[in-house]
Amino acid sequence: WINKGEFIERLKRSRIGRIFGGKYLDEEGQFHLLTEVLYQIGADSYTTEQEWSSKRSCRQIDSLIEQGTGITHLANRVLARSLEERIGCLFKEKENNSIIIMDLGPGTGNTIIPLIEMIDKLPASGGYAERITAVLVDGQDESLDITQKRLKKTNSSYRDDFRYGLKNVVRIKENFGRISDNYRLINLRGKIDLIISGAAILHTPYKRPMFSLAHSLLKKGGVLAVWDFYFKTFLAPSLKEGKEIGREIILIDKNNFERSSYLLAEDEPLPRVIREKQGHSYQEVIGLLPEKELAINFDNLLNWLYLFGYLQQDGEKVREQLIGKEMISERLHKEYWQKVRTGSGFNFIEDFLEVLPRTNSYSQAVFSFIESYGDDYADILRQEGFIHPSPQTFTLGQMMENVGEKKKIEEIKKETILFTYSQK
Repeated sequence: WINKGEFIERLKRSRIGRIFGGKYLDEEGQFHLLTEVLYQIGADSYTTEQEWSSKRSCRQIDSLIEQGTGITHLANRVLARSLEERIGCLFKEKENNSIIIMDLGPGTGNTIIPLIEMIDKLPASGGYAERITAVLVDGQDESLDITQKRLKKTNSSYRDDFRYGLKNVVRIKENFGRISDNYRLINLRGKIDLIISGAAILHTPYKRPMFSLAHSLLKKGGVLAVWDFYFKTFLAPSLKEGKEIGREIILIDKNNFERSSYLLAEDEPLPRVIREKQGHSYQEVIGLLPEKELAINFDNLLNWLYLFGYLQQDGEKVREQLIGKEMISERLHKEYWQKVRTGSGFNFIEDFLEVLPRTNSYSQAVFSFIESYGDDYADILRQEGFIHPSPQTFTLGQMMENVGEKKKIEEIKKETILFTYSQK
């Protein structure tokens, strides 16, 4: 979404401009360096203390997000059941030693608890759980506190019929944007048997350092097993209906206001003709999505209404706020579909916030929309050295069939989550 050409032109005119001159970096090098820097700024700023350190944000996981759909509870349960055979093999390989399981972004423990529960129920477990060291990595003390209490069975509100106990719980507080520099994690290289994560990795826009670290942390034969949300909400600032997934780049010349439009495939790099014009042009980017993907995107916006408190689950009924005489979900539906089919599309920050009643405008909530939904981790993992036939990617629907999960869930939800499995 960044007009890189204009960005570089301004840098050249600045006091540090000589760094970007041909003497030091060619054009490709300039774009590569700028992209890397922007990724790192995005990763660091999105996962700052301001976003994740407050107790309020942690408690929203159980009080709002989990209650809104129940889909995360299902995904965590499915992930645990899918690892049953792998866990059994690990214990057979290690007759006397413990295994080490790491949870990246444990939240309130909803990903690792079902896994430990599954291990506790393994046939003839022989105290398997007592041989586990759990390593928790999160940027928030509150998350680490809650998860550790659950794992150590000191939280009386949790089920008291668990028989499991852990050999050890190690907690590491770290911002995902700086995770590859943490000395305690560096000291764990080559020692982890299994890394799990549920709906956490999406919170950093720049994932390669995280997956590179994961590869280095795992023992040979160690496994990475994650699930994350996956839909094309954030293909571009604005979305419009199209026959195929793609992008429309619009450049408006600053001198004569001549307008040029270019259609690109989903991941197609910017061609030279665009890059040459960017430096002296205003730029707009519109994402093109077929109707099916637009419907998934709209469903995600409804989830944000739950998060902000405009929709509330009351048993099987949904209570929602009125805007005048109109339900807020009806208003959003009307505005969304009208704009994705006309003009410049639906801007999922400005247009979405415009639908909300004018209370505090939820200015901080805008940052919540920077999450990088839509990334397929398989390609990144291959680049970081994970081996064939891994990584393998499955939708939630496929995983439910694989583990015999009978729970019925709307078809649209089945396609919004991907499970990815990789081996070192």
